[in-house]
Amino acid sequence: MQLSPRAQAKRRQITDAARSLFLAQGFTRTSMDAITAEAGVSKQTLYAYFPSKNELLLAILDDLQVALPEAPSMGSLRSRADLRAALIKFSERLVTTLMRPDMVAVLGLTLGEMMHIPELRPTFAQALPLRLLGRTQRIIEAAAAGGVIVLHRPDVSVRMLVGPLMSFVIFNGLMAEGNPQRPSQETVAWLVDSYLRTLDFTDQAVGGLADEADGGFADEAVGGLTDQAVGGLTDETDGGFADEAVGGFTDEAVGDLTDEADGDFTDEADGGFTDQADGSQNPAVPQPDPPSAIDPQSHPPRDDL
Repeated sequence: MQLSPRAQAKRRQITDAARSLFLAQGFTRTSMDAITAEAGVSKQTLYAYFPSKNELLLAILDDLQVALPEAPSMGSLRSRADLRAALIKFSERLVTTLMRPDMVAVLGLTLGEMMHIPELRPTFAQALPLRLLGRTQRIIEAAAAGGVIVLHRPDVSVRMLVGPLMSFVIFNGLMAEGNPQRPSQETVAWLVDSYLRTLDFTDQAVGGLADEADGGFADEAVGGLTDQAVGGLTDETDGGFADEAVGGFTDEAVGDLTDEADGDFTDEADGGFTDQADGSQNPAVPQPDPPSAIDPQSHPPRDDL
């Protein structure tokens, strides 16, 4: 239900008072009576807007979503560039909003209270993580509706973008000494470009490359082809052979012949023998001398026998 401007102001008055008390003395130690006094409203008015403290906390967390851009309408993203721009805009606003000092304080408060109040966990999951994932998913669904990508497990796919972004909120915000350190625009764009390479774009074909805006990315097409910059192709086919284009080939055939530079061949057959080029046997194995022939002249027969 859409609230009137007066009702929205009253609601904001209550949530501001609750946020101040939650941060000052903790969620569990803040009573609804204290919120009523801090907001300057009657208890009846407070409960009309928020039946419980959990509802109040949910409303405070919901404020985190206000600054985030809404997902584009279905089919409005018609190209890779449109999708990239939408994801960068969303990602930059996400880290900018969640890494404000007041928002970091609210997140820290909520995470700390969840350790002691398990029933707050579904409230927090609904208010922030699930909504972030859902809004990101609607962006790529809009691209799919526009014929830009083919979706495969979008609910899992979006975690590969939201996860790295939230790592900055946690490590550079909640766990930072001093003020939160937001990632640069270049870093956010790099994360988005990395995520785009995981998507299945409909304009990709076997042998084709889709260039990113910064010129530094090669996309893997359906056949899994990666073109090397220096004249070489690494072809991944059903047999899994790699042909190097620069100068020479390594052929693995029946018999596994390896040509040595001096003209000798090393044939590795079933028994693992090594044949030298001159046909001789391996000199490392000593050979017995042949038995000497008996000369009848030098050894005449004896008459006394």
